[in-house]
Amino acid sequence: MKVLRPWFYEEFRCAAGSCRHNCCIGWEVDVDPESVARWQDIPGTIGERARAALVPDEVSAHLRLEADGRCALLDADDLCALQKDAGEAALCEICREHPRFHAYLGLRREDGVGLCCEEAARLLLQRPLAFVWSEDSAPEEEPPIEPALLEFFTEVRASLMRALCAGETLEAGLCRMLALAREAQARLDGEAPRGAGEEAIALPDDGALLAELLSLAPIDADWTERLTRPARQPVPVPDAHLAAAGAYTLYRWYLQGAEERDALGYAAFAARFVLAARLLLRRGAADSPAEALCLVSREVEYAWENVDAMRVPFAAR
Repeated sequence: MKVLRPWFYEEFRCAAGSCRHNCCIGWEVDVDPESVARWQDIPGTIGERARAALVPDEVSAHLRLEADGRCALLDADDLCALQKDAGEAALCEICREHPRFHAYLGLRREDGVGLCCEEAARLLLQRPLAFVWSEDSAPEEEPPIEPALLEFFTEVRASLMRALCAGETLEAGLCRMLALAREAQARLDGEAPRGAGEEAIALPDDGALLAELLSLAPIDADWTERLTRPARQPVPVPDAHLAAAGAYTLYRWYLQGAEERDALGYAAFAARFVLAARLLLRRGAADSPAEALCLVSREVEYAWENVDAMRVPFAAR
């Protein structure tokens, strides 16, 4: 099977105990049935601790969070006790894979690393965004989406990514990207395109965007606190960095619109994603572009109600 990955996929390594936004704190982790069964045979104290950390649920089980939101398997040094004692192979599937993601598209697979990890965001911004093809031994499958539709969305995604990264300013790139997505939606719907003029898209100002972000379901209290505290010294960020983050967000999400024949929603999602990161930086609510991307990803990419809220198309002027 052919596999497409961002250039930094193989470079990524978990920051472990030095991570400032530890994914073992405040996140409820689902444990797959195979791991639940395997943990029954882990000997010694660590096996007892792993089994005691399991909370059965309707699907399988999840890991118990302590009163302070820390995973029951997380030690005081912010490292996983199970991995330290039994090795990475002992982890459940999500803990082995996170923050990596995979999209199975029949004849190919697309892999990536989620920006909820600040280290992944740091790597993304190190150099221009590029993708690398490789192959692995996984068998090819029938595409989950009708091939012609998948090809259409793949081509549109490429044009949106180019438009976003070619804008003289972030706003110009976003408007051009959204206008092209609107044209693609019109073609899907059998309607006459309204044109791709940049003046046709109305991006929200910071006040309107802040209200949108505060209306989302908060993943943790830190998100709301950062948005509502008094603004601090702004943190500068090059437009090119935010454009690259938007293009990477399109890479992760845009093809999911094919099943719904939605060529516009995930373009709007990508636009709001980078505007939200810029807003955090303008308010001094994050100390670096990488942290801003990490915070937005944690809030919006792992809760479907927030994903859907961010997919609402922008109004025309």
